[in-house]
Amino acid sequence: MKKRITAYIILFQLIIIGILVYKIYTGGSVLGSSISVNPIKKEFQIFPKVNGLKYFHEPAPDRKLTYEFSWTGLVENGVNKDALKDRFNYSIKKASNVFRIITLGDSFTYGLHVSTADIWPEKLEDLLNSNLSCSKYKKFEVINLGEQAYDIQYEVERFKIRGIKYNPNLLVWMVLDNDFSYIEEELGPSLSNGAAELVRRGVTPASSNYGFSLYTYAINEFRKKWDEGETLDFQMHKLEEFDKYYNGSLVFYGLGNYSLDNSQYIDAITEFSGNRKTTYFYRSNNPSWDEYLLLDDHPNKKGHKLIARDIFDYLMKNKLIPCGAN
Repeated sequence: MKKRITAYIILFQLIIIGILVYKIYTGGSVLGSSISVNPIKKEFQIFPKVNGLKYFHEPAPDRKLTYEFSWTGLVENGVNKDALKDRFNYSIKKASNVFRIITLGDSFTYGLHVSTADIWPEKLEDLLNSNLSCSKYKKFEVINLGEQAYDIQYEVERFKIRGIKYNPNLLVWMVLDNDFSYIEEELGPSLSNGAAELVRRGVTPASSNYGFSLYTYAINEFRKKWDEGETLDFQMHKLEEFDKYYNGSLVFYGLGNYSLDNSQYIDAITEFSGNRKTTYFYRSNNPSWDEYLLLDDHPNKKGHKLIARDIFDYLMKNKLIPCGAN
């Protein structure tokens, strides 16, 4: 089973590397926020058996990885003892004077190609602790559950196995169009079949169009089984199941004019938020993201800082943090 999962991850990385090459040579954005290049090797991933899922993965706990591309600068990834990309290890028991936030999402929340200290959950934690004065709460903790290549189903599972025990006061969930547009668990077989089919056609991993061709094949195969409406219904069902595990305050956050623009998905999140108590949906409308993005279309260091400030301001404006500014 591990060999199959590892093969899937390798295939996925070949896809995204190929797409990035395609993007560089065409000078455009092929897949928007779904493009990524990930140098992480298999020893930096774990594959827990979760709810019958074959391809569910997490960062390996208590690891540090440093790498550098010309377009990223030096990246220092630190993963804590609970398999979370976070600077700190957190006690399971929450002190009475601690206000605890959990962040949930995919590679935008994980902070792909950005050092751990610079990702938006960490910058949000810094903003809260340096700018607020509370009588009840002396410390703010922001615990980051974000992980790359996740959809809604995987994000829910991640919270179940990692987040529940921390008993958060608030959950901030960053959502993207691609959280709803495909099912990660269903892409694995399509990728494996696609790799074999491309070889039969004479397209090898050394081919310049291999990654893009493999992605196209996998998505086409996926769409034969799941149309867009069925995929959205599946992910919304997983979202509705989330209430079994958490019924506290929840903020959905998305980047308007960039990674959350599909009206069907926006309507679905809006309806869900309206039907759930203490649930908020904030879609940021920054007019341009160009200067805040890496070459692979993920937020850069400046982008993460902007996101953290945007969320901080929203939480304060809507009195979701029971404190005043210093």
